[in-house]
Amino acid sequence: MDGTKPYRNLPMDVVIDDILSRLPVKTLIRFTSVCKSWYSLIRNPKFITTHINRSIYNYILFMPLRNRWEGFFSVICDKSFVEHAKLEIPFCSEYGIVRIVGSCNGLLCLTDEYVDAFGRDLYLWNPSVRKYKTIFSSSVIEFDDCLKNYSVFGFGFHKCANDYRVVRIIYFGDDANNFFGKVPPEVEVYSLSTDSWKRVGAAVPCEVHSFSDSLAFVDGAVHWLAYSSAEDAEDVVMSFDLNDEVFREVMLPDNLLDGVGQEVSLMDFKGSLSLFVFSPEMPSVSKRCYIWLLREYGAVKSWTKQFTIVPHDTVEFPLGCTKSGKVIFQTGGQLFSFDVENQQFKDLGTSWEPYAVDAMFMESLVLLEGGNVAFGQAMSVGASCNSAYEDGYFEDFQE
Repeated sequence: MDGTKPYRNLPMDVVIDDILSRLPVKTLIRFTSVCKSWYSLIRNPKFITTHINRSIYNYILFMPLRNRWEGFFSVICDKSFVEHAKLEIPFCSEYGIVRIVGSCNGLLCLTDEYVDAFGRDLYLWNPSVRKYKTIFSSSVIEFDDCLKNYSVFGFGFHKCANDYRVVRIIYFGDDANNFFGKVPPEVEVYSLSTDSWKRVGAAVPCEVHSFSDSLAFVDGAVHWLAYSSAEDAEDVVMSFDLNDEVFREVMLPDNLLDGVGQEVSLMDFKGSLSLFVFSPEMPSVSKRCYIWLLREYGAVKSWTKQFTIVPHDTVEFPLGCTKSGKVIFQTGGQLFSFDVENQQFKDLGTSWEPYAVDAMFMESLVLLEGGNVAFGQAMSVGASCNSAYEDGYFEDFQE
């Protein structure tokens, strides 16, 4: 069969658009110098969206706890799990240690880890195009600095507006250190397209504890594990829809823990909202872990215990899911992946305790137009990946 047949009757510009949209970022950046029309095409928002939808270059970004002061992420292939590059964070946070707020379409949202500076400034960083943008503190919401408060953040993509948004919830405490009572929380949203914050008058129905790591961006909404009352256990998923800017609640299944799990982590499992249930403090009860999927978004009765994981040792904590559906977690001081389809474990060959992980990082052209250029932010470590990645942006950083 003639391989060119699908293109025979198509205009040349359509053919070029289709071919270019399937190439890795590194190649596309080079191609912006070919001619003016390619330069304009590759920077066009519609082309960038098409390129994201066709991307096959997916990675895990991993920062070990013991190296957190050095400001590097290791780049690991999400199929072979081979580390073959390191990314230097191109900006200096106030205290020198960053925390991942979220990741979407190859754009990372980071902030300073320390309490005094947490959320004061945020950073949007796309390592693929070597650019970042600083989001400065908002002045939209004014309140008494003497009033006890803490902030919770989320990050995601507004598909209709083709815009990236940061949501900030500010909880205020009373004299008894109750942060969900007399003073209602405030909400503000940052828009990358307008580079501005705005106050949102949405009612916040639940409390999310400060420094919560259990959040996921799924179906156009940011989700957090939250508390619907003063009870000790998180018993509800609270979401904030970036489209209509409304908070909603989804109760957890009644038999979620089922006498086994003591901890629950919220994750994005191949585009579905999921719960990872594990028992880090009760290995004598069970080493089994479970993944629950929300089959019908918003319907509590559609929670389904979909997968069972029986690791060799107690799962200490999950780190996330890759785009291909492999669960990454730490057990027995080692990092493992688990393929839910063939029920296979893989030792990732590192005993370094993770500090920050993005298991669903992908190449993209987001932030190519705008942002600060970050020179010299990457360093190759010389390892090779499988053929699906050999032409990817992170295959060779030494220009």
